[in-house]
Amino acid sequence: MHDVATCYFQPSPGDINAGIGKAGADLNSFGITTNIINGGLECGQGVESYGSQRRADYYMAWTDYFGLAEEESDTLGCGGM
Repeated sequence: MHDVATCYFQPSPGDINAGIGKAGADLNSFGITTNIINGGLECGQGVESYGSQRRADYYMAWTDYFGLAEEESDTLGCGGM
């Protein structure tokens, strides 16, 4: 989690096989942090689970509230990881 947040994350071959850190993907995305924290429950279902989508919506509300740059919508989820 620390390496994702500080932009030092380098995916292992196992990560890449699991859909985390694909070539050209943002390695510092909210979806990857969700996968690290709660991946077994919210990620890898092919579509966004209710929990993952709710978490992403909540995150975007906070970035808007604080006037922070928005993340690309395709990197917020973890359904494909």
